[in-house]
Amino acid sequence: MTSTFAFSPDSFWLRIPAQVETISIKPFVTSFGETDELLCYVGETLLGTLVKCGDGEGKVIALLPTLDRNRAYLWPNPDMFLQALLHVLRYESNAVLSCERDTDQDKVLPLTEYHEVAAVLTQVIKFSKDGAGTCPTFLYQKL
Repeated sequence: MTSTFAFSPDSFWLRIPAQVETISIKPFVTSFGETDELLCYVGETLLGTLVKCGDGEGKVIALLPTLDRNRAYLWPNPDMFLQALLHVLRYESNAVLSCERDTDQDKVLPLTEYHEVAAVLTQVIKFSKDGAGTCPTFLYQKL
């Protein structure tokens, strides 16, 4: 299966506490067996790959649009990915979401309200899917 995302922001990641109920982590399994790559899921929907795991700082997940498009992941459609990410942001009060179209080039818009992040994520998904519109640069963290 090939990626459902043709474009990606330079940086798009989610930081979560070390222990969360909404995300499960499983090794990536290929036809050759398990790899050391750890994939993150919300239910059955692939969210991304674990890039950092530390008890004090929590876990960092590189989100789908930034992953290697040629990997044989079970790529969800863009709407399923969006709904899974919004689910995590709705229920994990300590989650931090960052998106930068051009790293270190644009001013980072700070967001603290769920409705704000839901609106900009729709733009990110549209951009990642077909290159349409602009990809916002933001950092979301509930206060």
